[in-house]
Order: sequence, then C-alpha cells, then structure tokens
Amino acid sequence: MPHPGTLDTHWHASCSASSPMYLKEAVAECCSIQQQVVSLYTCLASMHSGDANVAQLWRELERDEMRRAMLLGALEGLLECEAFDGPFIVAMRQRLSRVHRAVDRFHARVSAGIEPGDALDLATFLAGGELPHVLDDIMELAAPTLVELVAIAERELECSAACDHLSRIRVARSRLAHGRAHAVDSYKSD
Repeated sequence: MPHPGTLDTHWHASCSASSPMYLKEAVAECCSIQQQVVSLYTCLASMHSGDANVAQLWRELERDEMRRAMLLGALEGLLECEAFDGPFIVAMRQRLSRVHRAVDRFHARVSAGIEPGDALDLATFLAGGELPHVLDDIMELAAPTLVELVAIAERELECSAACDHLSRIRVARSRLAHGRAHAVDSYKSD
C-alpha cells in the first residue's frame, strides 16, 4: 500500500491475456484493483484537503474501498490457505482488463493534478462502471466456495479441539527420551 497522497503504479500484468481464469486469480486481481482505488482516493483526499467537504468524501470513499479490499484479501487468503483455485471463470479476464484501463485513466488524471469537479466526474464514472458489477459477480461466484471454506475451518477447529497438540508433543518427547535411553544402553553394551 503506498503512502497517503501517493499513487501505487504496480499492476498485475496477468489481465492482459484473453484466457479464462479461476476465481482465485480473479479475487487477487480485484484485490489489486481495490487497493489501487484506495490509493486514488487517499491521494485525492490529500490533494483536495483545502475543501473539507470534498476531502471528507474522498476519505469516506477510501474507507469503503479499503473495506472491500480487505474482504477480497480475506477471501484470497482463504483460497490460498486451502490451495483451492475455485471455479473457472470464462470472461472475467477481459472484464478485469477493462476495469484496469479505467482505473489507469483515473490514475493518469490524478497524477497530472485534477480539480475536485473533474475528480468527482471520474469517481462517478468508476463507481457506475464495471468495477461494482465485477465485484458482485466475484462475490456471487465465491459464495459456495465461502460456505465450503467455512465448513473446512469448522472441521479444523473441531480437530484442533479434539487433537490435543500438547499430548501429542508429550508422547513424541517420551518416545524420543525412550529412544535415547535405548541408544545409550546399547552403546554401553558394546
């Protein structure tokens, strides 16, 4: 995440191809886009700090986008934790590529310096464009995966409660100590 008032220009290049993608990759790309949008709003809040109302709006939008980025990051972490790619999505790569281009255009305008009214126009375009629909689609596709991952997490918690790690460690320590004693005894007899 860039420092407040600066823009992060590091993009994932994997959206340039036209091949389909798995949910896991789409979530990672969306998370990257959301972080870039957060960066834009952070920069705009700093850039337009002279107008308290506009700066406050940018901070609110930044907070909302940060929440979405965090939710996507959590989903990405769950998918990674279980080494699960999720369902195959046919047209998502092209859609994410269009969203990247829109955010890139917004980024270029902000980097060049932008008046509050023009920035509000671009934010309106971004909020009314494809990004919210892509996020909705990804969350809809992720819903069954989330249910499955929650079930896995519940089983892990049950196993954690049922499988007492301390007793397993004590057994291993006891076996190790017994093995050492046996090794010392056999050494003495040689």
